Amino acid sequence: ALDSAVGISYGLQLAASLPSLDYACGLATGQLLDADIAELPLRNGELAVHSVSPDADLLAKYAVPVERLTWWKERTKRAFYAGTETEIKARGWSW
Repeated sequence: ALDSAVGISYGLQLAASLPSLDYACGLATGQLLDADIAELPLRNGELAVHSVSPDADLLAKYAVPVERLTWWKERTKRAFYAGTETEIKARGWSW
């Protein structure tokens, strides 16, 4: 999965907290993004373990129009329902 530097920083903290880590974690996927909302530089193949917060200027720069945000929210709902509609109805849940 791809994630922003913010999400990767938390995954990195989790990975660093494990007593043993025998496999790759895929925590440098942010390098595949064209842009990010925070900085978490990869240096000599390593990421520093620390919390990263979004940069307000970058959030403003990459903000999407309301229409696109609505589209993503609806897509997320459709994906959720596609796999769980029966369970949602059985439990009496709703959006």
